[in-house]
Amino acid sequence: HRLAVVADGDLSARLTASAPGGEGVARSRPRLVFLFPGQGVQFPGRDRALYRTAPVFRDTLDEASALLGPVHGRPLVDWGVDPDTDPGIQALTEVTQPLLVASGVALARQLRDWGVEPDAVAGHSVGEITAACVSGVLTLRDAVRFAAERGRLMGAFTEPGAMIAVRGGEEAVAAAVAGADGDLAVAAYNGPGLQVLSGSVSAVERAAHDLAAQGFPVRRLRVSRAFHSPLMRPIAEQLADAARALTLHEPSVPLMSTVTGEWQPVLGPEYLRDHALRPVLFGAAVERLAGEGYDTFVEVGHGATLASAARAAAAATGVRHGADRDDSPGGGPCAAASEGAVSGDVLVLPALPGGSHDREPGNSHDREPGTQRGDGRGALLDTIGRLWSRGVPLDRTALDAGHQR
Repeated sequence: HRLAVVADGDLSARLTASAPGGEGVARSRPRLVFLFPGQGVQFPGRDRALYRTAPVFRDTLDEASALLGPVHGRPLVDWGVDPDTDPGIQALTEVTQPLLVASGVALARQLRDWGVEPDAVAGHSVGEITAACVSGVLTLRDAVRFAAERGRLMGAFTEPGAMIAVRGGEEAVAAAVAGADGDLAVAAYNGPGLQVLSGSVSAVERAAHDLAAQGFPVRRLRVSRAFHSPLMRPIAEQLADAARALTLHEPSVPLMSTVTGEWQPVLGPEYLRDHALRPVLFGAAVERLAGEGYDTFVEVGHGATLASAARAAAAATGVRHGADRDDSPGGGPCAAASEGAVSGDVLVLPALPGGSHDREPGNSHDREPGTQRGDGRGALLDTIGRLWSRGVPLDRTALDAGHQR
């Protein structure tokens, strides 16, 4: 058995509650995938705690900020660490996209410094740019600059739009798209019964109303543009031009495309143009990864939106997934960690908690269960402990040193 315990109270009680019992089952080293999220999980001060306590994370965020220069009038790093930043400006796509890439690469580098090495990477929407950087295909300089230009083009030259996440109702979703005269599109297929619709504000609002009236849970995404929809067409060739400035390298970590569901995409002008227009095939990518024996997934970012979708997609392959993180008193990662250590199931974990979201009328699930605003350190240690319990190697010396600085 392996058991990792993170405790801020009675350690003996946590150890007793978490004792796995029974005989351990030998297993080979897990095959670990880093998943990088797209837009929608941003809140003021999201990177503040890790910036103060995780040196590799801090150095990478500073490096990205210096490479990019001012973003909307201030250093990129400020948009991630300042708790008093204007959330409306932070949510602008020209700010959010480079910040997501820089923060995601920084967190991945920190995890790797602690010995947590991915066997593959994948990203959702702009998260694929993050994944490409972590895989070695793009340098940090090219990744953050392309993300900034992508965000700038989308913010300046596309019409305002909206997006909603819908659970279930594939036929109803298809009917809504068919009846919208090209103003609505499926932007993402995240897993069985998990779709995202994107389009004009009026078309999305109409679809949200109709789908909710039919009993399907609908969640409005915190974006101001209709990503992965025909509303992105005005910038298609400008995106291709921006991609021509990129220098592509051989990957050191395999990259799974969420545009095609294939390995090792060539991130050339046509691909990165289509990447903004075509739907995200996240569910298909995770199904392929799970089907090929990748059994451990970590959402490298804030929140559990991708983790939740990945569980559903992995389950579609017939493999069970490990328990979710339990934030309740007396619960926590420990029991799930010991379970994950002895099972052959797929385990999907969020690295960090998400931020609390303002409730919107008719929004029945504003955030994934088990995510909460917090400093992130305890949650990250929970995740690392669960990975170690499962058999993922760690560099204990680097981990201890990083948390003593």
